[in-house]
Amino acid sequence: MLAEAGFPFVAFGRTAPGRPQNWVDIDSAEATAGLVHLLLGQGHRRICYVNSAANLPWLADRRAGFLQAAAAAPDGAFEVGVPDDDPAALSHALQRLLVGPDRPTALVCASDWLALTAYQAVRAAGLTVGTDVAVTGFNDMPLCTLLQPALTSIRLPLAGIAHALVDRLISTVEGTAPPTTGLLLPADPVVRASTPDR
Repeated sequence: MLAEAGFPFVAFGRTAPGRPQNWVDIDSAEATAGLVHLLLGQGHRRICYVNSAANLPWLADRRAGFLQAAAAAPDGAFEVGVPDDDPAALSHALQRLLVGPDRPTALVCASDWLALTAYQAVRAAGLTVGTDVAVTGFNDMPLCTLLQPALTSIRLPLAGIAHALVDRLISTVEGTAPPTTGLLLPADPVVRASTPDR
């Protein structure tokens, strides 16, 4: 609608194919793959992805990044989630997984909120986060530093995102040629005590 009205805009998050590609986003796939590589470098051999049921493009990217990187896990990688995003059901599913003979040594969660459920499940299984099971999140919300142990998470480069958005918007207002592709920015993990070296 904005494009048809000739109104200058830029978006945080990707627009659909066939629409103006004046957007900035983070590379969620690469960021999640980076978490997996971090865990593999720490000696983890069996890694589980804790997924959300929400049908959102950035969550699909995070899952794709996990699957690509986790192919290198020596003892395999797998995924757990529940169809209706029920935290109690997810916690129960994780508990069953964590007391099994082939339990994962690391949980890569699609969001910090899912990491909260993972913490609960690890403790309910009689295990310790950061000692028996590493846990990671995504978004680096303020709660990450309040958890015990503090949560390793992907921090969004907010200043870089804002700078790129404003630069693109100014260029659009000034009438320079509109970009034909969006801009993907890297997002890096903030490593905390939930993922200690093994």
